Amino acid sequence: MSRYNVLWRKQTQRKNKTWDGDGVLAVVNDEGIVRDDSGNFLARVKNCSKVIHNGVFRGGSYEFELDGDEPIDEPSAAVPATRAVSAPLRKAPPMRSVGLLKRPKLATKSVSELLSTPARTSVPPRRNTQSLHDAAAPGALVMPPPPNADSSAVRNVVVDPVLAENLRPHQKEGVKFMYECVMGFRDYDGHGVLLADSMGLGKTLQTITLVWTLLKQSPVAGDPPVARKVLICCPVTLVMNWKKEFRKWLGPNRVSILALNGSSNNDKQNIQGFANTNVYHVMIIGYEKMLTVADDVGGIKFDLVVCDEGHRLKSGSNKALKVLESLDIKRRVLLSGTPIQNDLTEFYNVANFVNPGVLGDFKSFQRRYMRPILRAREANCTNGAVLEQGEAASRELIEVTKKFTLRRTIEEITKFLPRRSDYVLFAPPTKLQIRLFESLQKTAQFSKILNAAPANDSLQLITTFRKICNSPALLTEDAMFAGLCGVDELREELGSKVRSAKIILLVKLLKGIYKLKQEKVVVVSNFTQTLDVLEKLMNVLELPFTRLDGATPANLRDKIVSDFNKASWDMSFVFLLSAKSGGMGLNLVGASRLVLFDNDWNPAVDLQAMARIHRDGQTRPVHVYRLLTAGCIDEKIFQRQLIKTSLSDKFLDDSTDSNENFFDTTDLKDLFSVSQVNSNTHMLLDCQCPGDGRELEYAEPAKIKRELSFISALNYQDPNIDGEKRKQQIKRCLMDYRHYDPATGARTGDPVIDSIIDSQEPGKPAISYIFMKN
Repeated sequence: MSRYNVLWRKQTQRKNKTWDGDGVLAVVNDEGIVRDDSGNFLARVKNCSKVIHNGVFRGGSYEFELDGDEPIDEPSAAVPATRAVSAPLRKAPPMRSVGLLKRPKLATKSVSELLSTPARTSVPPRRNTQSLHDAAAPGALVMPPPPNADSSAVRNVVVDPVLAENLRPHQKEGVKFMYECVMGFRDYDGHGVLLADSMGLGKTLQTITLVWTLLKQSPVAGDPPVARKVLICCPVTLVMNWKKEFRKWLGPNRVSILALNGSSNNDKQNIQGFANTNVYHVMIIGYEKMLTVADDVGGIKFDLVVCDEGHRLKSGSNKALKVLESLDIKRRVLLSGTPIQNDLTEFYNVANFVNPGVLGDFKSFQRRYMRPILRAREANCTNGAVLEQGEAASRELIEVTKKFTLRRTIEEITKFLPRRSDYVLFAPPTKLQIRLFESLQKTAQFSKILNAAPANDSLQLITTFRKICNSPALLTEDAMFAGLCGVDELREELGSKVRSAKIILLVKLLKGIYKLKQEKVVVVSNFTQTLDVLEKLMNVLELPFTRLDGATPANLRDKIVSDFNKASWDMSFVFLLSAKSGGMGLNLVGASRLVLFDNDWNPAVDLQAMARIHRDGQTRPVHVYRLLTAGCIDEKIFQRQLIKTSLSDKFLDDSTDSNENFFDTTDLKDLFSVSQVNSNTHMLLDCQCPGDGRELEYAEPAKIKRELSFISALNYQDPNIDGEKRKQQIKRCLMDYRHYDPATGARTGDPVIDSIIDSQEPGKPAISYIFMKN
């Protein structure tokens, strides 16, 4: 006889079905009976070998589903041998078919005998008396044992082979690290872990492996599994993606998931069912939804919480952070590719949530780490003692946080993925764009905004300048431009076919890619209004496209992505994507080229968006094009992104070659300046290369004094700053890129870009300069 845990409910025609309770299916000679958790008979099931492993099956007036596909009384004999991974690019594992274990006939009872047996008062507990999987099997991934534990009381915790065989080497190390952290096996006071791997390294798969292991196993002999209920919080756009990933790697019947994506009116009822029964193992919920059902979720005892895109919790006043802290969940996992984006206060909030108190209270953190580090990083600091104190505080902070923080870069996985080429393309502004910039700069109000106006006016002006870079047509509805310059006399011209430099370049890129007749492209913008303009452009060009932005219903997003990935290039050529609404977690490997039309102040937003196509499952070489309007605010934002990226490198990687902060982020005059140059960024590099794409060699500079860490664009020509050190400092920021001046006729190797360069008219280049990195 084989026995299985099942979920049961009465048959119903309701659209949103929930399970009513737990039960046990007893199978003999391919026939079985189901009893509820009180031992009451529910139904008889025939042909079990055909139906029970194929999703929901029926018996009498009830519906059932296996709660795990292994017999509850059987050891690891039911687990198939580990399969070898035959290809570097992984595919979702096929659903395992666990055959019914055969036993000698003398050891079995007939179904009629079982029916006549008195009902049990309760379902026997799931026994966990030995390892579920063979620790000696080839390729077995065995978790570290508890430190200083009695060996007789320790049991091997072995990762399910179905998952282990799909883990890359860096992911296996990541699972071990996370396991040690949440189990409290590492040398710090806490049970939390910050997995800060770069995008594309498989944070989701590593987390699913950890969750499944904790749901099924314990390192202490005789103890129940470590976790019974798991909470996963993520942006609402990723709720169904998480559920899909669980199904992808574990199959449809092994883990029961309640996904709250806002599409159901029965959320409170479902949450109560989650709390009061053992039907569900994992709850997946969006951060915003968490706020509306906080009281209901607060009544559930969770054993583990996972926070995806965890940098959303960086603010101490974040409401979702306060709700999660109130749940008092001991074991915590936070996933973020860029946990530090702005300052050390934000990093403290993230680290303190993962492991409360590990860095002390905020006042002690300020005194011990923050103030010495910030004093040493001030632009005019020359005091040797202050600089040394800052470096010492940095080193100490790095050592403390490394105990529970794991960060690997994209280099870990590039050997498994196709080649990726990144291009920063500089497009010179059109005459209309220059005239619009000058019209704003000549107004009296413009000067007031720079010198003494409230910050809100400055932010509005920044947005107006960015609109000019994206498309002058956006100014027809811009209140700031209308207030300063008026739009009546320009309305006809703004609505004409005169396009921005980036749109002109985008059209050429799309036409070049379309001629290849085999590849698809993702076009990303940070603004919905810009996507509206691009959508009209797609219609004019008669290019088939798909669009996903903040207005796209959450329950349709997964289908939109899936349909695009499956469609041929001539049926769905362009995917218009909002960076902030869909740039996280989506897998768009159906496209092999991506255009980042505009950039965000936060480098994480852009990095997330650009990683959408260079992921597991991609089979083509990838090309990423980043469009910047030369000499304008586009470039200034790009330059300032280097500062935040540098901060992440400093405290997560302890990088010895981190790009230093050399731009003054408060310099509004520099932000709004417009220079008609091929590339303002190349000028700042003070590079004398001929622009022919040759590999640049930089001598390793001597240690640069910290007082040179911040150099604004306006102060670049300051004669008091040592010229050679300044050049070395700036070159390090983009030292991995090759430089191409289209005027030299140099070839980038990309037929699309090279074709654009070859067709450029004298004095009217679509591309004025190129940075390229492979």
